[in-house]
Order: sequence, then C-alpha cells, then structure tokens
Amino acid sequence: MNAALAVATMRAVEADLPITDEQIAAGLTQVDWPGRLQILQRPSGKKILLDGAHNLAGAEALKAALEDQFPAAKWTLVIGILRDKDWRGICHTLAPLASRIMAVPVNSERATAPAELAEGCRKTNPGAKTVGCSSLAAALDQVGYEPFLLITGSLYLVGEALERLESATAHTRNERGLNEWGSIQNQPQPVHGAGFSGVQ
Repeated sequence: MNAALAVATMRAVEADLPITDEQIAAGLTQVDWPGRLQILQRPSGKKILLDGAHNLAGAEALKAALEDQFPAAKWTLVIGILRDKDWRGICHTLAPLASRIMAVPVNSERATAPAELAEGCRKTNPGAKTVGCSSLAAALDQVGYEPFLLITGSLYLVGEALERLESATAHTRNERGLNEWGSIQNQPQPVHGAGFSGVQ
C-alpha cells in the first residue's frame, strides 16, 4: 500500500518531475525499511519476524499480513508498548494470533508495565500462555528458538531486538533510531550477524 501510494504520487507530479517506469521499478527494489515486516531467517529454518506496530492501524495491518502470509503459523508473541499508545487496542488485535505471549518493557520512561500488557493480552486470549517479563533479554532466553517468533508493539523494542540478534543495519544500532526520521534517510547496506540473515 505504501509502494502504491508512492507510485501514484510520482504519476501525479510526472509533468514537473519526469520519471520512467524503469526508474520507479529500480527505486522499489532498493527499499530498505527496517522493523517493518522484517524477517530474520535462522539456519534451522525457524523465523523471527519484527514489526514496529506501535499504533492500532499498524497492529491491524500486521494482523492482516500475518493471516495472509502465514495462515497456519502459531506465533509466540513478544510485545512491548508505550503507555501513550493505544496499548489495549493493540493487545486486543494481536493477542489472538498467539499461543504464547511474553509482555516486556520498552526502553523508555513511557513504557507500559509488562504486568498490565500481560493482563490486557490475557483478557483477549485467555487460552494463550501469557507472562510478564522483566526485559526483552529475559523473554528471548525463554522463547528465542520458538518456530514462529513475533516481536512487536514498539519501534524502540524492535530496535533493541535487532541489536540483540546481531542483525541490525548501521542506522538501527541505536534502538531509538528506528523512531527518528533523520536516522532513516541514510540507507546503508545491512550488516548481518552470525547465525542470522535479514530477509526483507
């Protein structure tokens, strides 16, 4: 949808800014959007999916994408959300996708407490095994090798996860960089760590 909007914009201004179909195609093939439906493929074939769905619209888009692309997956959800976001709505949207849920803090003073997140997820999906964790590291120690692991709820959290999984690009070395426009303007090539490869 974002790509379609970008192409439509170029079509609307092509009288003043001529561009060819080949140039548009080349531009689309070079898009690198860290933390948005980003898959880390492990050598075992298991997957970690990261998406900074930090508002309700993002959570709904993520849910639709997962149901379309991974219809049979039983997700283990690692979720952390800022308190000034609609965290209850996000939990309500994403919790039903999971068989196991790990609520974690976000590295921000605005973080929602893991216990509150866990309770919000539990209300929506009482059948899932749901716990609050003291940190992302603690959660990954418990579920890091689940077949389908989804880390979401905040770009801060996704940035921290990329650092920990040693698959961050240069402009996501600081997890806060994923939330700052200036850090996304430079598009260096991904630097992949041992054991993981970024698949966009």
